[in-house]
Amino acid sequence: AIGDVIEHWMPREIVSPPIPLDGLPDLNPLCERLRALGAVGTDASWRYAFSVQLNPEVPGLDCARVLAIFRAYLLMSPWLRAATAKNLLRRALPFAQPFPRDYVKAVLATDYQPDWPTFIEDYLAANPTRNRDLDLCPLFAHIDEPRVRAHLDDPRVKPRPTFHYRLPDSRIEDPDWSIITEWNRWVAVERLAADAEALAERMETFTRLYIDAPESEWVKETNAWLERHPGVLVSE
Repeated sequence: AIGDVIEHWMPREIVSPPIPLDGLPDLNPLCERLRALGAVGTDASWRYAFSVQLNPEVPGLDCARVLAIFRAYLLMSPWLRAATAKNLLRRALPFAQPFPRDYVKAVLATDYQPDWPTFIEDYLAANPTRNRDLDLCPLFAHIDEPRVRAHLDDPRVKPRPTFHYRLPDSRIEDPDWSIITEWNRWVAVERLAADAEALAERMETFTRLYIDAPESEWVKETNAWLERHPGVLVSE
């Protein structure tokens, strides 16, 4: 009886150990089994704050390389939210919030070339919270935990060399939905970051033409850019 009552308010969370790239396909049969057992996602109820969280391991602890991936994410995040969160209410809820526009503008400036202390201090001054769609606090704590704790003394921040990517929803009840699809969207972020020329062009275009425009306009432009560069976004 207790279980029947609390199941509406206490969702189950499935957490995996680190998974190598060649192990990712094992997630598909897991989702199929859960779906067969009646698992539902965000769209099943207005009160369901279900989501998927990915923790991609950083490719290295070089500050410039991490900054490039972060910049690529900032440029892709409006498109990622539009592609991932089909539920408009879910996009509006105060969970896994986007970064403040002024901070985005500062990070995408071409003359912003911080070292680790500056990167961490600037981030936490503008975002003294875990509540961001790409939470860098675990990574920063891995690099300089005392500096992070000085700004954010939250025991839920666990040091690890990963990006903490919070997707806005989960659609596990949809047979056409896949965690691999969401992973491939993240791969598009890393592919953009790895192409210095493309990243510089996207930064210049966004800051010159779209920084103050409605987010939907940049989403349209990003869709057009992805169509012109089909190798960035891979299919499952």
